[in-house]
Amino acid sequence: MANIAIPHIGVKVRLESGAEYNLHEGDIVRDLEYKFGEKTKKISGTIRVLNGTTRSGAPAASTECPPEPYLQKFVTVGSMVIDSSEEFDAELTKVSISNIVGIGSIEVAGGAIVVGAGAQYKALDTVIAEAEAGATIQLEAGEYNVALNLTKDIKIVGNNAILTGKVVVGDGTAKPVVEISGATLKGDALIELKSANEFIMKNCVFGGHNMTKTTQPVSMESDEPIYICIEGCTFEAENEFSYNLINLSGRLKDGSSISNNKFLGGCCTHNIISLYHIDEGATIFINDNYADYSGNLVRIGFWDEPNCTVVMDGNEYPETDMSDDGIWAGLVIIQPGSGTTSFANMTVEISNTVTPEGDEQIAYMYCTASGLQLTDDKKPTIFINGVKTEIPCYLPA
Repeated sequence: MANIAIPHIGVKVRLESGAEYNLHEGDIVRDLEYKFGEKTKKISGTIRVLNGTTRSGAPAASTECPPEPYLQKFVTVGSMVIDSSEEFDAELTKVSISNIVGIGSIEVAGGAIVVGAGAQYKALDTVIAEAEAGATIQLEAGEYNVALNLTKDIKIVGNNAILTGKVVVGDGTAKPVVEISGATLKGDALIELKSANEFIMKNCVFGGHNMTKTTQPVSMESDEPIYICIEGCTFEAENEFSYNLINLSGRLKDGSSISNNKFLGGCCTHNIISLYHIDEGATIFINDNYADYSGNLVRIGFWDEPNCTVVMDGNEYPETDMSDDGIWAGLVIIQPGSGTTSFANMTVEISNTVTPEGDEQIAYMYCTASGLQLTDDKKPTIFINGVKTEIPCYLPA
């Protein structure tokens, strides 16, 4: 049997205020305001019918055989029918397009809630608070100047929208699955992970934030394990206080990945990625990242006696700190944290690293840090390009 494609009928509506909306049959509109005589009414419901008329853009008659099938070229949508019933009792209201004042939000057929930055839309934080767990919020282009507290499963699709308010994930108790993609985060839009089951940030632009000396641009402070995925993002310049960029004090779940990112000049003065806790037996991935400057791209300071594997493949940095004969230069520093007892059960697999010309030091360790002496029986196992390798161990200055 042949498959029949049914078109998703829609229209772009432009109001007197200049606001524009893309509406389709099957979309759910929330808080649509429209003029009704001398009054203004508000309605929420599903768009069942878009009523349109056509006018010809072709000659009055066709001499072709078979005739031109689409003589009526232009369609004008004058009204739509909204079903505001919650069951199947069809509470239908016909609304003239010319009478629409504004729309709070739109949930497109398939589930995404469309939100714009203009005053005609509900504020983004309000939409998120009212959305059901698991909702997808699709942002129109524009700047969103609100702080976001994400305590339920939510997916935010940026479409190059700009977020400038702080983003807090979880509240220390809630464990949501949160995904942010395609957004630009700047100003006060720092990421603070208090608790979550998963946090995913993909294809975002991150930089130009307002920070003090104690601020971390991306931070995690969770006692419970979190799956972290930061991939395909570009990290731009920060202010002088960005000592650590992605500072993950929380416990990483197996499979967590910080990969395929670009870290541009000025994004961080010292440690781009700092890791302090990891789940028992976990393997995490830091692959295919590019950094204009690595000083260090990764700092590993897992507490306790971590039984884990860190895979680092295909990372590149054209510049590093070559002072002090290159002692503090490299892709990764392994530095005991304040709660580390041993790295003996940790394996670090490094391969295909592109380094500055003349710089052969990819990895190194602090011999003594946080009161721990890294004797031979407490050192990790390091593989570089598949070969077990002894890496330098320096005393801190």
